[in-house]
Amino acid sequence: MVISRATEVSADLVRLYSAYLDFYDRPQDSAQIKAFLAQNMQQESTVLIVGSVQDQAIGFTQSYVIPCSLSLGRKAILNDLFVDPHFRGRGYGETLLNQTTDYLASLGVEVAELSTGITNMIGQSLYEKSGWRRDRDFLYYLKPLAP
Repeated sequence: MVISRATEVSADLVRLYSAYLDFYDRPQDSAQIKAFLAQNMQQESTVLIVGSVQDQAIGFTQSYVIPCSLSLGRKAILNDLFVDPHFRGRGYGETLLNQTTDYLASLGVEVAELSTGITNMIGQSLYEKSGWRRDRDFLYYLKPLAP
């Protein structure tokens, strides 16, 4: 698998991102996906890593680098990790995850955080296998701000 930071919105990436949104029952129009990704890529704080096999995008991570008020440094929120269902079970997710954290570290990021579904046992196993640990100090809350 070839892993690289995305610098442009390809049709292949839009297809993969669409599959990601479909996986979470949040389908969107391809034009909206393309605009969203293009806008994100213009932000220096967005890190979109794509894994490809034989020139086909098969997975990605999307992280956001932000200031960390507790360490006075920088942290990353690993917001998205997705591998095309046809390519799962081959270690690509683990490789993407590890390469992403290595890349974030090279940017001077001190800590990365992520969240996952309570029932996502496969994801939890992958994260723990890759050195992530459950936060025992903080609870996270959400409040919808848009209808």
